[in-house]
Amino acid sequence: MMSLTTMKPATRKLVRILPEDEERTYAMFDVLLGDNIDGRKEFIANNGAKYLNLADI
Repeated sequence: MMSLTTMKPATRKLVRILPEDEERTYAMFDVLLGDNIDGRKEFIANNGAKYLNLADI
């Protein structure tokens, strides 16, 4: 499945993480991948529309 999505060379995106972004990056990973489901739902509700054009639906 990952070879068709996340790791597909034609569509994957590499993002450089700089040391000054470390705290912000950690916070975002925590929201998107952590145990705070309510925080994730709130983030998606507030920001999801920005990325609808990228969704494969």
